[in-house]
Amino acid sequence: APKQHVMMPEEQHAAMLNSDSSHESAPKSSDILYSKLLCWDFSIGDPLGKAIGGEHQMLFCCEASSEVGLGGKGGCLKCVHTCELMMPEARCGCFYKMFCIKCGLVSPLDKPFLVLCQKTIA
Repeated sequence: APKQHVMMPEEQHAAMLNSDSSHESAPKSSDILYSKLLCWDFSIGDPLGKAIGGEHQMLFCCEASSEVGLGGKGGCLKCVHTCELMMPEARCGCFYKMFCIKCGLVSPLDKPFLVLCQKTIA
C-alpha cells in the first residue's frame, strides 16, 4: 500500500507572553464588574482584606510587588514590598489596587479579548 500522508496539527508559538498573577491587586474574572478591553482589565473587589492597596509588576527578568493590608498580627495593618531578579521568562504585566478598584495591563494576546461586566463578548 502507498504511504499515507497525515495532516500535522498547526503549531503554536511557544513564546507567548504570560500575564497571569495571583496577587491581590490583579483583577479576577470572579470579581464584581470584571471587564477587559484587549490589554486593559478592570474589576471591583473587596475594599479591605489582605490588600487594601498594592501593586504587582512583572517584566521578563524582574518582578516586584507591594501591598498594604490587614495581614498583620492580630489583623493590624501590614506593609510589604518585594523585588527580585530572575532568569528571563515570557511574563509581562502590571496590576494595581486601591480600596475596591483593581486594574491591570496584560498581554493583548490573552483571551478573551473583550469582556463587559463579566459577560464575554469576544
